[in-house]
Amino acid sequence: MNASMLLQCVRRQARCAVKSSSSNWCLKPFQQRTFSSSRPWQKPGVIPKFTKTSSEELDTILSDVRNTYIIPAYLSAQQKELITKGKHRKMLENDEVFANIGGERIHLTPITLWFRNPLEKSILDAIKKMNDKDVENMIPLLEGLMQTESRIPRAVVWVRRIIKLLSDHNREDLVLAYVRQASDTGFPLANNSLVRSVMVSFLHKAMKAEWEPVATKQALSWCEQVLDLLEDPKYKPSPPENDPRLWYAVLSPPIFLTAKLAQQPGGEAEKEKLEDYVARMLRLERPQLITFNGDARKHFWLLTHVTQYDATQAALEVLEPRSEVGGELKKFSAQLKEHLDTLYNELVGTEWVAQKERAGMTDYEKTFGKR
Repeated sequence: MNASMLLQCVRRQARCAVKSSSSNWCLKPFQQRTFSSSRPWQKPGVIPKFTKTSSEELDTILSDVRNTYIIPAYLSAQQKELITKGKHRKMLENDEVFANIGGERIHLTPITLWFRNPLEKSILDAIKKMNDKDVENMIPLLEGLMQTESRIPRAVVWVRRIIKLLSDHNREDLVLAYVRQASDTGFPLANNSLVRSVMVSFLHKAMKAEWEPVATKQALSWCEQVLDLLEDPKYKPSPPENDPRLWYAVLSPPIFLTAKLAQQPGGEAEKEKLEDYVARMLRLERPQLITFNGDARKHFWLLTHVTQYDATQAALEVLEPRSEVGGELKKFSAQLKEHLDTLYNELVGTEWVAQKERAGMTDYEKTFGKR
């Protein structure tokens, strides 16, 4: 039975319900109905599922999100009407109605849209309860949320939160999956700042491993996979000046990682790669210290460019300073330090910085010392 025929049956039963129970012209409700919609009416693909977690409460939250937000997003218009319209509630309560979606048999039950648990609150609650293994559910969760047209997979504040969550649990492999599956997870590859955040998370993974060669090579491989993805025309940014490939800060982590590998015994191949990365960076527009309105914007510039400076210093330990690339990089690094000193001096002692620990100030002081 297709969705249109089912809906006609539902409407007929709704009319029957108002008749006297003694009416013998109304057909009795059947006990089970199963239907599926054709592809033009129903979103294709398998509905993402979650693995069992370490917490029953977390399992409940994820199940509720799947049942009340994700599954409805895969239903056809007729199926959605069936579960959300009050006039069909009694029929769904009396009969078992199913939909076949991607090979999964979904039991359709009534949903009152305005009584659902708030989606963003549910996701925040879930994030707080996840452990290192539980975070594996983030990828299917993001895939499902993409179908709901939620802002969570793509909004800057949420993307940063997700990257931090995965990194805090030492699951940078899932950060890479988030990016590699951007078409399904929603990661905005055209956003240069978020791409940089991903690269920095890989860099920090190697830092935490104290530059152990295997961990450093893996982190560099992840960075390079992201750089390869940026070449895909479907991620072309608008406007073009936001292209992550044209932002030197995106290249800082791979430069840093390559420099650390080049310092290892037998690192000649990495030295050649380092020269290529540095030459590529030097061809880009140089960082300019502009007049910033607000301490937050000054701090963001500081935070972004301390990593850039550290990368240049690591590269200068490897590259010949008298070479063309090495000489240009030395000038670049000196100019960068002047900009960083200026911004730090403007921020230090301000009320905004005193409110809480600021990562950019902390990073600056780790590199240059506290002023």
